[in-house]
Amino acid sequence: MAATHRTVVESKQYTKELKRIESNPIAADDLVDGAKWVLSRDPYRGVQLGPRSLVWFLAIDPPRAKSVGLYYAFDDHTVHFLSITQL
Repeated sequence: MAATHRTVVESKQYTKELKRIESNPIAADDLVDGAKWVLSRDPYRGVQLGPRSLVWFLAIDPPRAKSVGLYYAFDDHTVHFLSITQL
């Protein structure tokens, strides 16, 4: 059986916040590429904000970059990156 994964969609708010955290586009991509790969395949890897919340959180702590918190939501086909903040 072929592995399936969800499409990642970045909100305008997320894009604006990521540019504020990391203005270099290549460094910004490097910062979140791992999260995109993981969450597109297993969005349950994060922490649900509450028992009925549709929003989840994932801390990203890369070795040579800024630590960030990623807020996202998902359904059967898509992971929506909603917001990102520097920790």
